Amino acid sequence: MDLRQLEQIVAIARHGGFSGAARRLGIAQPTLSKNIARLEARLGVALFTRDGGAARPTAYGHFLVTRGEAVLRGVEDLDRDFDKLLNGERGRLRLGAGPAPRRGLLAPIVAGMAERFPELSIRTAQDNPQRLARDMVEGLYDAVFVYYEVAAAFEDLVRIPVIQSPYLALARPGHPILRDRPLTPDDLLQHRIAAAPPGAAFLDWIGPVQGVRAENLQGFRSDSYDLILDRALQDDFVAIATAFVFEDEIARGVLVPAPLAWGGVYECWMLVTRERWRQAEIKALAEIAKEAGRRLQAVGEAYHSRRPALA
Repeated sequence: MDLRQLEQIVAIARHGGFSGAARRLGIAQPTLSKNIARLEARLGVALFTRDGGAARPTAYGHFLVTRGEAVLRGVEDLDRDFDKLLNGERGRLRLGAGPAPRRGLLAPIVAGMAERFPELSIRTAQDNPQRLARDMVEGLYDAVFVYYEVAAAFEDLVRIPVIQSPYLALARPGHPILRDRPLTPDDLLQHRIAAAPPGAAFLDWIGPVQGVRAENLQGFRSDSYDLILDRALQDDFVAIATAFVFEDEIARGVLVPAPLAWGGVYECWMLVTRERWRQAEIKALAEIAKEAGRRLQAVGEAYHSRRPALA
């Protein structure tokens, strides 16, 4: 059994099925299924029970998953430590980001790290914020960028605040939502909303709704801001997001930001293990992230205090 097979077994168990594991590994799902089937045939035992699209480890599979995770962590540690021994500051930096920081914050962070550490190999991935934090604890990432509610749940990690930026409504130029004052819940719910799944604070501000207003609030929900942008541009939805997510579109004039009467803010935090926090490149990463966050925060605050263009 080789490391590639161990990696595939662990990925299937972690993602609960072959499809999610194949996406994470970057291979076709039929290829992954055939690889595992060949291994099971060679070993003479079933490693997973299949039920529709789900897969659960058998007793044999669980044994390999448990031992395989330890082996893979050891290989990752060995690879990282040898890179540092061989090349000094040249090494590998694995960053994970949720949908919002991936859209607007990650690019200046990567650019800053590449400028300061030109020999550093940087890898990035976007995923569900809760899964990112768990995967980082398991050694799959060196640092992740997630929203506050996720960061608050991981008290054993080093948590660095990166940005606080107000939420805004954003719509195409000339949209009827654009008013010469901050928008109230009544203003918003006359239109369909496109947004990431809202937090409790936003829903408390909106208050109880029913009928058409409830349907408008549900409008379109996605963790893809590209899809949210498409709804706002093509179907007259009103997007709810922080300014840095759509900074390019605002600058080009295809989206107009409008302040909300709500004072809620999006908070992005960097998470890292205490062991990794002792390393110089991780401290540099935090400095660069906070510098990028300060610029983007200033942009968001400026838009929040600015009256929208009505035409």
